[in-house]
Amino acid sequence: MSQEGTLNRTIKRNTKSITKALLLVMIIIASSISIFADNQSENTGSKTVTLIEAGETRTVKTVKPTVQQLLWQEFVVLGTYDRCSPSLQTPIKDGMTITVDKVKCVITTKNVTIPKETITRYSPLLANTAYQVLDPGQDGVREEKTKTWYLNGVQTKVDVVPGKVITAAKPTIILKGNGGSRGMTVKKSIQVVATAYEPGPTSCGKYANGYTATGMKAGKGVIAVDPKVIPLGTKVYVEGYGMAVAADVGGAIKGNKIDVCMDTVAECKQWGRKTVTLHILQ
Repeated sequence: MSQEGTLNRTIKRNTKSITKALLLVMIIIASSISIFADNQSENTGSKTVTLIEAGETRTVKTVKPTVQQLLWQEFVVLGTYDRCSPSLQTPIKDGMTITVDKVKCVITTKNVTIPKETITRYSPLLANTAYQVLDPGQDGVREEKTKTWYLNGVQTKVDVVPGKVITAAKPTIILKGNGGSRGMTVKKSIQVVATAYEPGPTSCGKYANGYTATGMKAGKGVIAVDPKVIPLGTKVYVEGYGMAVAADVGGAIKGNKIDVCMDTVAECKQWGRKTVTLHILQ
């Protein structure tokens, strides 16, 4: 091959290499121009805001349109009680300040005592020195919740919220005498099941004459008893009923059962059937 042919091929190869190099340079320059243009566009829409989160301040640049999106950008998550000012849908403005307060509520539960009351009852039939605890009573128990509030880690207030009553308080009941030195004292106390009756035909049948088995006129202050437990003529104090005398009997009144006499059928129904303390007096 002639020297001229060899020279032509060499020129062609060099031309192709130069062309590829020029194309590569042009591509790089075009890409740089595009990136620069994008940066310029982004910087043109960027805004600077002051973000105060839980008392700590920092400066933030953003192109986000709302407060909510800015918080997402900064990975700020609002809790149940957290507060944000201005509101989440507020448009971002250059130079604005956004404040996020972190609010926390810690709830604790404990049981507290409900103090029992003391109820004192007096009887003119008892001596002044007579003193008897009819019912010792008991303290109650109530659930109590305490809500402790924190603002940005600092305790701000404590709310105490009364909860449900677990056990109701039962009062202490005391019986005292005010009948002078001749009054009676408590000899013995027993638990009895007490029902009620009235001296008319509704309770005592159509032949009711209004008198007790001992001949005493039936009425308030008379009770029917089992004479084997409480002898007839015994004076007693029945819790919830008052002073009475054992002056009547009944076919169903056996053992520790009594029947307290009322004036009306309605009073009997209201009394119903209950277990009470009976104090035998002397």
